[in-house]
Amino acid sequence: MVSKDLSGVKPKTALGRNLLHYLLDRGMNYYQFGKLIGRHPGYLSRIIEDGMNPGPKNLKLISEKIGVSVDDLLSDSPSGKKNPTPEEARPGADERLSNIIQEVTELKRIIEQPNVTYLPHFGVGPASVPIDFYAEAGEIMPVPSSHISGYAREKLFTLTIAGDSLIEDGIEDGDTIVVLREVQFMDGYLYVVNVRGNGCTVKYVYHTPDGRARLVPANRNYKEMLFPFEELDIVGKVEFYYKPPVKINKRSE
Repeated sequence: MVSKDLSGVKPKTALGRNLLHYLLDRGMNYYQFGKLIGRHPGYLSRIIEDGMNPGPKNLKLISEKIGVSVDDLLSDSPSGKKNPTPEEARPGADERLSNIIQEVTELKRIIEQPNVTYLPHFGVGPASVPIDFYAEAGEIMPVPSSHISGYAREKLFTLTIAGDSLIEDGIEDGDTIVVLREVQFMDGYLYVVNVRGNGCTVKYVYHTPDGRARLVPANRNYKEMLFPFEELDIVGKVEFYYKPPVKINKRSE
């Protein structure tokens, strides 16, 4: 992936300006920091360049990983906190060992959960403006086995939603959706779709009489989108969504 030069970026909000300040101060770009927080680089671009407001959970995550408070991120002027020196940033041997033990303990706890199935997780996908988020699944996500017993496991994957264009359907920024691949298209269902040349999005999809695809959000503040239907690839149909800690919600048909 080509790293974007941030020197000419013009933020739209105080949050975007401060986040850009801290990224430049730490010598990081969208890709590097996105990898650190488990988000696609485009998610950071939308915050800084498009003025998108992340949800409280994602805002807290960003502040923790950048090393400043939420108040600093939202303030009219950043605190100017500088990068720590290598000596300051490098944890001691005891701290590293403690971190490893905690990670192994947590992984053991997750693996030993009864009646849990692990599905491929493709990170964050936008619920609003189409943007390319494709990548190999680098994570797995635990899902209660009882909720997917009627599905072919190899056809399921999970995706964490970024944005609020589905909020009126109860799906919020930071929620995770369970998606069924290789489905036959039917009008009016919620799909993960790839619009060729525009990337992916999660929307209700309708096939119009004139041969176009109508992509409909579940937020009256967003407009519908129209594309030639032949430019639309159905990645999968949204079957469930849940909010951490896992609470499965079956989508109404």
